[in-house]
Amino acid sequence: MNIKDVNFKEVSWWVLLATAVLVVPCIAYLITTLAHVTGGSEVLIFVISCWACVFFGLRLMKAPRINSIMFENIIITEPTKLRFISMIAMVESEITKWKKRYDKSEAIFMSLSKQPAWSYIDEVVVILTCIKHSVTKDASISFTDIKALTEWVESAKSSVIEQYLHSLEASYGYAKAEYAQQGKSIDETYPELSNGNSINSFIKAPLFATTYAREMMKTLEKEYPLIGRFSAVKPISKAA
Repeated sequence: MNIKDVNFKEVSWWVLLATAVLVVPCIAYLITTLAHVTGGSEVLIFVISCWACVFFGLRLMKAPRINSIMFENIIITEPTKLRFISMIAMVESEITKWKKRYDKSEAIFMSLSKQPAWSYIDEVVVILTCIKHSVTKDASISFTDIKALTEWVESAKSSVIEQYLHSLEASYGYAKAEYAQQGKSIDETYPELSNGNSINSFIKAPLFATTYAREMMKTLEKEYPLIGRFSAVKPISKAA
């Protein structure tokens, strides 16, 4: 078997199995020896010791910090889960509405390119959506999704989006002045620009998406300190 075909989760499972097979009887034998009993009592203590080792071992494996190391994910708390689901759903909804308003008012922004800023917006929404699906399903987030979020947050992509939005704001200001010069109202001509007829309101949705991505990363790092260490490690993945 090629080493490239083995991933971290599979190795961890086999290591865990081998450890359990070796450690459980060894600890049980040690306890039995220290008890200084013989006969049926020795067998009984050995069995009880094995059972206790397995029981407490399983309890330990359910601890979020241990579970994170062994199974490449973190188990989040119920309040965090509900907040993530709610906020990500809001990001998805607001970005969809924002794109529709943009399309109806695109002429104001003249030839200002949507790319690459739009692709970066779509990228962070996809990452957040994957996280939402995961926490909704089993209240967990994989290290793969955490790593993707970390890389996005730490890259210059959010800055590109912010500068793009500043460019939209400048284009809007130019167009508004030109419309006023012609005796027209840009807000009346393009009522879909925003609910409050304000460019600040219009650019709020993409800014919220980038801001929440950073906020989510900080929340995860604060509640689960191991994330900062393990999300930076590239796991061994299967060859394409």
